[in-house]
Amino acid sequence: MANKGAGITLIGAGTGLAILATALLLKQKETSQQPPECTGAFLWGLVQAIGSRPGDPLWNVNYDLDKDNLITSTDFTMAKNGCYSFCNYYTFMNAYGSSVGDANYDPAYDFDQNGVINENDLTMYNVVC
Repeated sequence: MANKGAGITLIGAGTGLAILATALLLKQKETSQQPPECTGAFLWGLVQAIGSRPGDPLWNVNYDLDKDNLITSTDFTMAKNGCYSFCNYYTFMNAYGSSVGDANYDPAYDFDQNGVINENDLTMYNVVC
């Protein structure tokens, strides 16, 4: 006997395993999204928001990558894994010491968004990367 529901067809006695496997695959797909942006400002904002929930001053739905309404180290790990190419020390150091208008200025590494990539940004880079 076939049971159709939610786009899934289940046949026979092994349906419990089929349901479980499908649910796990859907959850994995749901929680494996990439961060909306791989910038220092995004990663630093996420670190500062750890522990926040909807309604808290630091809450940002974009930081809740696992969609559980709580910003945790899991969200940070997901963001960091999704931004692995961002954490390139050579690229960061190439931009270090630059400011808006310089050829080597990269706004992605301007963590505090003050227009200069300096010691403050290096400190934040070392925290998130």
